[in-house]
Amino acid sequence: MKRIIVIDDDAINNYLCEMTIKVVNKNVKTECFTNPQLAASMVINENHDNETVILLDINMPVMDGWQFLKEMANNNVDYPVYILTSSINPTDKSNADKFKNVKNFFSKPLNFENINEVLSKR
Repeated sequence: MKRIIVIDDDAINNYLCEMTIKVVNKNVKTECFTNPQLAASMVINENHDNETVILLDINMPVMDGWQFLKEMANNNVDYPVYILTSSINPTDKSNADKFKNVKNFFSKPLNFENINEVLSKR
């Protein structure tokens, strides 16, 4: 079974992501965080597996997506990450490409095609 961790400061977006994931595959465990610092602490301190992927927003207060990715890198956490953002800034896409574990860059809202891609990887 796969696990998808959704990290976005918008609780409504997290709920929509969770519901979209469940429509595609009800067996996927979904964990949602509105606090990226709490999510970072969890992923850094847990036993890592090959079944977890992260959907990550970029623009969040306190800790943004880039800081989250740096924390992962600094702690050798290599979960695959899919950026899920409303940003249309082309610099964000090029910044995402600098992180080896970022697999793709999706625009909000999450859709079935995105989820199928995430679930087909790894």
